[in-house]
Amino acid sequence: MKEKIYNNNLKTKTVKKEVYDIIMDLYGRNRTINEICEILKLPEEAILYLYEKRDNLRTKTKRKEKEEILNFSHIQTGILVGTILGDAHIKRSKHQPTWTIWFEQKDKLYIEHLYNQFYDYINHPPRLALRINNYRGKYEDQRQEINRLLGINKCWKYSWQINTYSLPDKISNNIITLFSTKDSNNKWIKTVPLNIDEFINPISLTYWIADDGYCKNFIDNRKSLNRGLYICTESFTISEIELLSKALFNKLNLITTIHRRSKKDQYHLYFSALSLKEAYDIIYPYLSKIPSKLYKIPEIFKKK
Repeated sequence: MKEKIYNNNLKTKTVKKEVYDIIMDLYGRNRTINEICEILKLPEEAILYLYEKRDNLRTKTKRKEKEEILNFSHIQTGILVGTILGDAHIKRSKHQPTWTIWFEQKDKLYIEHLYNQFYDYINHPPRLALRINNYRGKYEDQRQEINRLLGINKCWKYSWQINTYSLPDKISNNIITLFSTKDSNNKWIKTVPLNIDEFINPISLTYWIADDGYCKNFIDNRKSLNRGLYICTESFTISEIELLSKALFNKLNLITTIHRRSKKDQYHLYFSALSLKEAYDIIYPYLSKIPSKLYKIPEIFKKK
């Protein structure tokens, strides 16, 4: 799950304009694209995106008008459930009974894949998001280099994002509202509905793992007690994770256990060795259509 290390007081467009100005300054200093990437610790695709969009950094995207709202298809519903359990963010409108779904990843190819899957509900192609990163551990060298060259002391977190236009409550049998609830501060947060069994299937599991799954200790054939498949579930309560574990067993016959993380009240779902091969067999036909996520399947479980 995402850590809260962003300075959300600054809009991403403001940050992108600032970084673009720095890029232009570095170009003026006869820096190559590779040197700029190294200085700013951003990939080449992000640098080129900012340069190509230089005339539109302050231009708002017009909302695409829709005459009617269609229900999500079976595949879209599965993808939506998996990504909501993963990294997708659901935002409730303050003034209208509508929702917006945000998808954000560093993996541009994966975001382009989601864009194609929800094309009818999204009114812009993937966009670069830049935010000032307040995490001060591993970026010391970067900050010192930027400070030396340009007299500033900042570093950035980049990602690619898309979002749906405003969707009404009743879309696709209230699937969005089922996964949302208000917390003690009256803010909308993600939750696991009691009828989660109805939404767990091979497609939703695939995209859940694509977002938040990771395999551990499969570099070689040595045995390890911690070897296996994990899903990050830190944003859910222990009772919600238990619901998810039961749903995986009831619907897909997959045995999982709950592992506590070092942080208090945070847990991961761990797939038992009894279900490991079955889990990879279930998700492989769908994950194989997302090349940038195939690394989540160890080589020994990939079908030749």
